[in-house]
Amino acid sequence: MNRPPRSSAAVNPAQNARSSERVQLLLMNMGLFLFVICMSWWGLTWMLSDVTGEYSATDPRLGIVRMSLVRRAANIKGELSYGSGAMLEMNTSKLDPDAKIDLTFELPQRWVDEGQTYRAVQFHGTIKDGIASGVIQDGAGVFPVKLEKNSIASIYRQIQSHLPFSG
Repeated sequence: MNRPPRSSAAVNPAQNARSSERVQLLLMNMGLFLFVICMSWWGLTWMLSDVTGEYSATDPRLGIVRMSLVRRAANIKGELSYGSGAMLEMNTSKLDPDAKIDLTFELPQRWVDEGQTYRAVQFHGTIKDGIASGVIQDGAGVFPVKLEKNSIASIYRQIQSHLPFSG
């Protein structure tokens, strides 16, 4: 059975219009999808290039060292913990990521009021390309550290810090 080829003139004009609408809808959906992908990629790279994040390392003398920095619109908050010591909170409110940084972490005042011994620790160094390198000065001890940024935990921390119920 040989069928004769269908000519384009034999196609119903209503089918042509419907087909044209489908192609337009398909192209619009593809454009929207590409826009969403590009904006997501841009947002992800911006979040990963920010100083905000979770930095960690293992040191033979200090144990597991963890530093968390969260940038807000007007200030920056941070925490530092290592070894079996308590979580120390940062009292430095400004941070310039392009220069050497001096961060001071101290035991929260509420814990000092409850009887804990006051303790302050300084981090002197730089943060560049996802690596915080410098020294931790705890009393008379100076410990060189190289903290690497955990990208997944950093993104989670950034999202968590901007939620209205995160505190």
